[in-house]
Amino acid sequence: MQRIYADGKVDLGKNLKGWAFPQKVMNHRCPHRVIRLINRIRADADGLVQEGRRDKPEGFVRLFALSVSVPDKMAAERLIARKMSEVTGDPAWASTGRDFKTLTLEHRMAAVRFGFARMFEPIYSEDRLQTSLLEGTSAPLRFFSKEVLPLVKALRGEDDFTVAAVVRKFSPLLDPVALKAIPEKQMEQLARASEAARSLKSIVDSAQNPTFRDVLQDVARTGLFTVPDALLPFAQPDDPDVVDQEPTDGAPSDTFDTSETTAWRTMLATPFDQIEAYDQYVSGRSPFGTHQGVKGLEFPRVMVVISDDEARGFLFKYDKLFGVEPKSATDLKREASGEETSIDRTRRLFYVTCSRAEESLAIVCYTSNPQGLVSTVVSRGWFDGTEASVIAL
Repeated sequence: MQRIYADGKVDLGKNLKGWAFPQKVMNHRCPHRVIRLINRIRADADGLVQEGRRDKPEGFVRLFALSVSVPDKMAAERLIARKMSEVTGDPAWASTGRDFKTLTLEHRMAAVRFGFARMFEPIYSEDRLQTSLLEGTSAPLRFFSKEVLPLVKALRGEDDFTVAAVVRKFSPLLDPVALKAIPEKQMEQLARASEAARSLKSIVDSAQNPTFRDVLQDVARTGLFTVPDALLPFAQPDDPDVVDQEPTDGAPSDTFDTSETTAWRTMLATPFDQIEAYDQYVSGRSPFGTHQGVKGLEFPRVMVVISDDEARGFLFKYDKLFGVEPKSATDLKREASGEETSIDRTRRLFYVTCSRAEESLAIVCYTSNPQGLVSTVVSRGWFDGTEASVIAL
């Protein structure tokens, strides 16, 4: 039930003779109400039933169905969080710090909700840049998140000790080797580094909401940090006669990717203040995660956000799982031949997300037929009539 990726061995352990099959009956994580829900979810798959610990609370589950056309989904989810606070008596659901984990089907959905979608989208759209973007290993983005951002935060907090530490660690202006080479000009170099830091603070605190490129060009001008190779074409103002032209100096053509150059150019035109949210997300310090990415983790309060429309995927179809959308001819054919369908994959993913909750669980479904979805999950016994409702906004 927790096989949510396309690789690996399917139906491991089947058709073995003479083997003992241990079963993990006890669920040590979830409250009793969540366990009853995940038992019902898997009933049509393998029929295995888990039990809860006696010292665990009853817990809470709620499903909220909304129209896919809701214009402000973030506002809707804040409303639902407040409702969960009322239902559970737990003020953490309504805290301004989002003291609950929101699980989205896709990284783009998290980026929209956490406020870094504009910088994220251009890079995420390029296949060759995706992995380093999501793993937090992209050199250009680490330049902004691990060098520039810590200095900006220290400058804004008037933390002179951290300012000095960051500049000493990353700035070529205070490179020990370079300073030793000019012993008579060390004070001049220190003054230059200080002025470069003040210039950066002036840029990021300006009323114009500076872009990444504004910050990049200021850093390049002052020499405060070493600019990564991928960003060097943008470290100076554009020459309108040579923008995005392929080099003519004999360089191999495969070293110049105009689509990646365009992606970086678009990203650099977005507001710099998104970098902190991005850094928190890829570092696992944000209140957001993806359905697939939280396997093995647990959280007191979990909000599962479901939207086939936003996810834009084909591997998982929640509207089919919930009976809102009929099975396709391909689904029926694969089902008849005993092959896996998108409904099977979606059931397993739904099982994984719901089983992350230690205390309370909210499931937020954006769908073309909210009332039909609620009717289906109630008729299946997944939720009772008080636990599943339509939210009209």
